[in-house]
Amino acid sequence: MPINLSNLRLNLNDAPPQSSSFATEKWRQMQANMVSAPPSAHGAQPSSSSTMSFFSAKQRRFKSRRVKKEEIHRPWIGEKDRQRIWPLIFPLIGVFLGLIYSGLCIYQGMAAAPVQQYCLVMDEDFSSGTLDPAVWTYEVALGGFG
Repeated sequence: MPINLSNLRLNLNDAPPQSSSFATEKWRQMQANMVSAPPSAHGAQPSSSSTMSFFSAKQRRFKSRRVKKEEIHRPWIGEKDRQRIWPLIFPLIGVFLGLIYSGLCIYQGMAAAPVQQYCLVMDEDFSSGTLDPAVWTYEVALGGFG
């Protein structure tokens, strides 16, 4: 679309940005499109002034997008459907039976294990307060750890 800069009239308040030539060119294109575009393109009535403003367009009335209370779906308030409980009960029955079966397998495994008789290597009575020097020796450490 060719830019028509001859129709561009600027107010003193509408100065182009001074940061770069690219931004200045974009600003000029935007101003030219505002002036040269037909009034129906941006919703404005034809104005008598030579400059168009963004705020001269007829503004739309604000429409709320908030959800109304009547539109909220709340299934927990209505009547309960008794048929919907079975898809929950069947998996729970399977889990319960699986726990019982695993407990039974563990019990059978422990009951089948042989009870070993262990050989006692040392039986020492420490209630007398003295150590048997044939079994125990004293260790004296000067490292500071007790």
